Amino acid sequence: MADDVTVLRPRTGKRLAFATVSVLLLAMSVWALFYAPVLALAGVLIFGTAAVLGIARLVLPRAYATELGPDGFRTFDSFGRQIHAVPYDDIEHLTVFEGNGWRGLGSAAHLAWRSRTRTRRSGAQPWVRGGRNRLGEEFDGALPDPYGPHREIVERFMRQIEAAQAHEGRAPASASPRLETF
Repeated sequence: MADDVTVLRPRTGKRLAFATVSVLLLAMSVWALFYAPVLALAGVLIFGTAAVLGIARLVLPRAYATELGPDGFRTFDSFGRQIHAVPYDDIEHLTVFEGNGWRGLGSAAHLAWRSRTRTRRSGAQPWVRGGRNRLGEEFDGALPDPYGPHREIVERFMRQIEAAQAHEGRAPASASPRLETF
């Protein structure tokens, strides 16, 4: 996966807004330490963690990135560590998983997949460990960010999957992805 690699990154505006808001809330919590130390300490811990994550998302080049190669794709977490490495010919089904966005719980739709080998990981986030969406479809993992218009991302993945499966002489993925909002 080193030659023809396309890297999908979260939009800079979202990452910048998250980092700015978390740093501002951390500063407010530090200021509040002088007035209500016990309550403000909780704010410092919570917003300090958010500020570290927000700055890491801005600075680290692979934070929440997805690398699309000719044979498969890799997803990375907020610190740029590899979470999934999935070959295209192992994908059995594509679907949508709801993640949390700026408009509230379940407001961001992420592309999810189910593998033929059913490789699932352990982790705190559903996009890492897999699960079940609202339609009852099981998935083994999802992309960490929507990355823009779903139709373009799905078309790109379907082209790669069909090419990989045609190269091996297998039938294409069993079902086309469902992109309805739930």
